[in-house]
Amino acid sequence: MLKRNKIMFALLATTTLISAPTFAEESINGTASVTVQNAFDLVETTQLSFGVVTAVKASADPVTTSGSETYNPTITINPDGTTDSADGDANLGTLNQITAGTPATFDVSNVASFTGMKITLPTTAVSLKASNGNTAAGEFSLSAFTLREVGKTANVTLTSGVGTITSDENGVISFNVGGQLAISGKDKEYTDGIYSGTYAVKVDY
Repeated sequence: MLKRNKIMFALLATTTLISAPTFAEESINGTASVTVQNAFDLVETTQLSFGVVTAVKASADPVTTSGSETYNPTITINPDGTTDSADGDANLGTLNQITAGTPATFDVSNVASFTGMKITLPTTAVSLKASNGNTAAGEFSLSAFTLREVGKTANVTLTSGVGTITSDENGVISFNVGGQLAISGKDKEYTDGIYSGTYAVKVDY
């Protein structure tokens, strides 16, 4: 009988504990946030250079035969650092390389990992003019821009000047830009000195 009373007492105690009222309760609102960073870093670490050349002005305008224009002599710096040259018609000037050039290199950082980035390069030619301001000097034409990710073995396909590259796990990527240099126009001598110009490189998500 005593044992039964102990069991009943234990059950009653348990019931009392379970059904005991709540004497204190607290409530608080948590905070959530997100930071937007669409901006990233884009730096030109190496300029596009065609090295040192000899240049002689054209004595005639390019002619068109069956819809195909005879182009001026050209020097092409490829994104992998190799160089191609074409002599063309001697009447359209001469362009010969003395020392090699280099493709441009651009570094992108602070972007999301493994994210596709669109690169937009010019689809029309830009002019390189004498840096000393000599307006009597000839000009060069820079066109046919090409693109390659650093470390890759093939150029990026450009559609209307736009190609896509992908950032690495650290959110960084580097790419090279090449182009083609040509004699531009006639009747102006190419005096010694540096000829330069700018071209737009656009990077966006």
